[in-house]
Amino acid sequence: MYRGVDVLNGRLLTAGGIGSALAGLLLLRSANKRLRWGIGLLGFAMLAFASWSLFQLLILYRELSEDPMMVATLGPGLMVTAAGSLIVFSTLFLDDS
Repeated sequence: MYRGVDVLNGRLLTAGGIGSALAGLLLLRSANKRLRWGIGLLGFAMLAFASWSLFQLLILYRELSEDPMMVATLGPGLMVTAAGSLIVFSTLFLDDS
């Protein structure tokens, strides 16, 4: 059984999450408008990638659940990642204060 971070897509999303957390800490120290835009664009890229991965996972789940010899279940990891990416993306819509 593979965990989400055992494959390249999971590692990329993990790296993006760690990078956005570190950039968020920098944003707390100094309210830089360019940094806020960078974090928002990183969140958009992560949201697009997580949404595509979630769509592919649902297709695979549907195919596996039709097989009577398989017991397919969905974990919460990719849905949590998509929700977190949406939160990171929402920094684009914060005001400058």
